[in-house]
Amino acid sequence: MVAAGVYLSLRMYPLMEAGGLLELIAYVGGITALGAATIALVQTDIKAVLAYSTISQLGYMVLGIGVGAYNASLMHLITHAVFKACLFLSAGSVIHALHDHHTHAPVQEMPRMGGLRKKLPYTFFAMLFCTFAISGVPLFSAFVSKDRILGDALVMASHSAVYVVPAILGLCGAFLTPFYMFRMMFLTFFGAPRDAELYKHAHQEHLSFNRNVPLLLLAIFTLGFWYSGSLTGQGMVKLFPESKYEWFQVLVEKPELSKFLGRTTTPLEIPESKEFIEHSHYDPNHGIASEEEAHHVHLIHRVGAIASIVIALSGIFLAYCMYILKKFSPTWWTTTFARWTKVLKNRYYFDHLYLDILINKLLHPLNNLLAWIDMGIYDRYAVDGWERMLAFSYGVARWFDNIVIDSILVDGSGISVRFFNIVLRTIQNGKIQFYFLVLLLVLASYVFAFKPVI
Repeated sequence: MVAAGVYLSLRMYPLMEAGGLLELIAYVGGITALGAATIALVQTDIKAVLAYSTISQLGYMVLGIGVGAYNASLMHLITHAVFKACLFLSAGSVIHALHDHHTHAPVQEMPRMGGLRKKLPYTFFAMLFCTFAISGVPLFSAFVSKDRILGDALVMASHSAVYVVPAILGLCGAFLTPFYMFRMMFLTFFGAPRDAELYKHAHQEHLSFNRNVPLLLLAIFTLGFWYSGSLTGQGMVKLFPESKYEWFQVLVEKPELSKFLGRTTTPLEIPESKEFIEHSHYDPNHGIASEEEAHHVHLIHRVGAIASIVIALSGIFLAYCMYILKKFSPTWWTTTFARWTKVLKNRYYFDHLYLDILINKLLHPLNNLLAWIDMGIYDRYAVDGWERMLAFSYGVARWFDNIVIDSILVDGSGISVRFFNIVLRTIQNGKIQFYFLVLLLVLASYVFAFKPVI
């Protein structure tokens, strides 16, 4: 999942190139590569070192996309998947072998380790190969892929000053990577055990099909010739002379936006046109028309390869001097740069910014406000209030139906009919005496109503 963003960015490369976003992507990749590498310098948990190493390597892949090294970025995505899987499995093997004798909890802190290469020889061998690979040591996989990313970064920096900073960030990250990785190796496997009781109760490793054989198999595939076909990655010492080019050079065709803009959709049952699907082909000049410019690019790549070797070996040598020869004291560095060390241990305060400020001070109050609006206003008035209004309307409608409709109109009509029936039946009873009585009453009413004129 962590590599899904890189893969998606590779698939969307033509759109990002058309949108002019490659410079921004290069800066994001360079900052990520160096920033995560600096955080890994001060981590004491063996898995935390590998976690921030992963973030740093993802930054290299994004940097490769930003400088147009899409093939190298995909290559580094695959090489990184192999050696980082082996590194995490190796870290699990180390943690599985170490348990606190008192709490029986697994131990992941490197300052409590040391000298474990005698207890865990197979894990040490696999982890050493993977550390060589991620450090960019020649003959190993990341030297091939990372060198091509840095080489293209230098090429872009030679053409535009905008890419100078990402190239420098990438080179600085390339120096820190072997340092913190071999710091992990030296603290874990070398020197005297710093916790004698922990070392005493550590499990002695034996060759096991379900524990360390997968590590050894993955370690074999950290060698660079599997991906480049040559020992150096520059095609100078080919292991397969009959091969004309490296398979990674033709793995991905250079994306062209014109193909996507001019493409028309076709039904699923109709195959894609051959004009759209075209096999990638080897281009020794990397798409550059001028042979002089192509030679210049090759020269910069050779310079970048030499610089990568020097940087990787320098980082390893510095870690060796600090943690094996004890020429430099890590305590002096952490004391002298205490504020910087505190910043790194707090991960540039990203967790503080995200958890304490963004979530606790912004999102939580906003959530409470929205909850109050939802429950205090919407639910209370719009939902519950509407319920009360409907209940009141129902009561009025029921009263109107029972009193006005049923009692007055419906039942009242029947009563009025029966009343007038009684009246008419009484008046029209067929008795002549009653008719004379009514006539006398009418005449009497006229007499009493008549007022004589005086």
